[in-house]
Amino acid sequence: MENFVTMLMDSYRYYDLAKGATDPKMRTEYWDLVLINDIQRKFPDAWFECGFAYYEMGDYQTAIERLNPATEDDPSPYRAYNTRGCAKDELKDYLGAIIDLTKAIELKPDYFEAYANRSTGRAILEDFPGALSDIEMAIMMKPNLNTLYLQRGILYFNFKKFNESAKDFAKSLSLTPPENKTQIDHIDSLVKKAVEKARLNY
Repeated sequence: MENFVTMLMDSYRYYDLAKGATDPKMRTEYWDLVLINDIQRKFPDAWFECGFAYYEMGDYQTAIERLNPATEDDPSPYRAYNTRGCAKDELKDYLGAIIDLTKAIELKPDYFEAYANRSTGRAILEDFPGALSDIEMAIMMKPNLNTLYLQRGILYFNFKKFNESAKDFAKSLSLTPPENKTQIDHIDSLVKKAVEKARLNY
């Protein structure tokens, strides 16, 4: 009984430490300790939080292992499917990623991040219509998010639709906060590159 109480108390302590940790490595260690000590399953979000922490640290395989239970136990399982899909994408399991991201969309049809993420996988697999449909859905949901126009601009550029690409880069540029000078310079260079490509292919 004493050991049970100690583990229960430790789980609460590690949970607070994990929530407050700023160092990525410490955050993963604390979340692992939560999972070890949470014998009563007091923290149903712990599997997702642990998996997400590993994903942010770049340990994609461990992230997938932690996210597997989260797809069933997490209060918002669409998050787990989305993050696991992104991890699979990083490991070049593009079909597996698309399956997970599709499930995330089924669970939360207005989840624009999952549409944007699935667009990336479809583009890599050279499914231009599918990739374009997904990123356009994400833009419809978040019409003022500059990164979505940037993503669609890159998609158009890679499929040699340079006029459309230039328009999207320009739109992304117009929505980028002026204080983000590095990003503005990067997007501006993409606009010029797309315009030049369009001129040469006219």
